[in-house]
Amino acid sequence: MIAPKLTPGQRKAIDAYVVARASYSAWQPAVNPHASALAKGQKLIAELADEQNADEELILAGYRFSVPVSAKRIKRTLINIPALFTKLGKAWVQKHCAPSLGDFDKSVEPDERAPFVKEERVLSRIIGEPVQAVPMSKAA
Repeated sequence: MIAPKLTPGQRKAIDAYVVARASYSAWQPAVNPHASALAKGQKLIAELADEQNADEELILAGYRFSVPVSAKRIKRTLINIPALFTKLGKAWVQKHCAPSLGDFDKSVEPDERAPFVKEERVLSRIIGEPVQAVPMSKAA
């Protein structure tokens, strides 16, 4: 996991996101006044994370809080369908017609899948639970 260097403004924004997230979660009425602050913070965190390598898990550190962010999730797509159907055979194609990735994984050995499936880290990241880096001061 890497912790990219952030500007003071970005670190303050990380902390503001964690406070808005906690306030949003604690709000009970139907209209939540923290919704826009939460959405703004999530957008900022996604933008900061997208500046980093897609394979890296991150820790975005504010002054008071740190937010863990996963590596980008993997998107898998079947490619070269005619060659795949030749590999699987006519009976299999007739039975399954449009193979799901799960059916494909069960039918083709892992070391033989590369010509038929494209994997790329393009799906959104998962923002983890914030961790308090510095204890909050007690209210007097």
